[in-house]
Amino acid sequence: MLKYENIKRIFNFYFNFCPSADGLHSAFFIMPSPFSPLKFYFVCFAVLVLFFFFSWWPCLQIDLFVHSEPLVADFKVGLDVLAKKVVFNLGILPAEIVDIGEKENRPEYSFQDILQEQGSDRVMIFRRADLEDLIKFKIEELNSRDSSRTDPVTRRGKKIFRLQPEKWKMEVKNKDFPAGQAELAVFIQEEMIENYDFDELKGMIKSKKLREAESELEKISSIRKIEMEIHPRFWRRVPSFLNRIAFRVIPANVSSTPH
Repeated sequence: MLKYENIKRIFNFYFNFCPSADGLHSAFFIMPSPFSPLKFYFVCFAVLVLFFFFSWWPCLQIDLFVHSEPLVADFKVGLDVLAKKVVFNLGILPAEIVDIGEKENRPEYSFQDILQEQGSDRVMIFRRADLEDLIKFKIEELNSRDSSRTDPVTRRGKKIFRLQPEKWKMEVKNKDFPAGQAELAVFIQEEMIENYDFDELKGMIKSKKLREAESELEKISSIRKIEMEIHPRFWRRVPSFLNRIAFRVIPANVSSTPH
C-alpha cells in the first residue's frame, strides 16, 4: 500500500504540472493520515472530478479592438454561359441569359441593367454569392504576395472585416450576347483587418493569469484595446481547454458589431 507521504509527493507533482488546478491544491491535504484504501480512492476520484470541473467550467470571451485600414480596388470579372462553376484563377463566373421578367423568380441572381441586351428583354445574370466568393479570392491572393510576414499570429496577412457587396459598383467593359460572354470591372471599398491565427493566440495565453494573458496580447501592435469577460467571475486564469476561449475582432472605429 502506498504511504501517505508518497501519495502527497504524487499529488504535489500532479498539481505543479497542471497550473489551472492551483485553486484545488489544498483539497487533498485536508485529509487525515493515515486513511483507508477506500477513502483514498474516493478522495482521489473527488479531486480529479473537481479538477476536471474547474478546468472545463471556466470560459473566456476576449474582444480585440484592432487597427483597420481601407481597401479600394477594382477587379476584372468575366461572365461566361459555358462555365459550370467559378473559375477563380481566371476570374470567370458562370452566367445565364434569361428574360428580364424572371427577376422575381431568381432572387439569388444579380440582374443588372448594364447587362441587358440592347433592344431586347434578355439579360445576362450571375449569382451574387459567386461574385462575392471570387472577390474574396482575389483579395486573399493580393495578401498572399506579402512574404515578409513571419509572426505566426499575423502571417496570414489581412482580411475583409465584413463584406459589403451592396456598396460595390460595376461597369461593363465588353458584352457579347451571341457568344454568351461579358467582361465587368467591379469597384470595391472594404475595411481590412489582420487575419489572426486564433489557434496560435489561444495556445499563447492558455492557463495563464488573466493579467499575464492581456499583457501578451498587448504586444501585438495592431491590437488597440482588449476587453475580457470570464465565467465564473471569480476565476482568474485563462481556461486550459482551447475551445473554452473565444475571440471577437472589432475594428477600433466600430463600437458594437462583433466579427
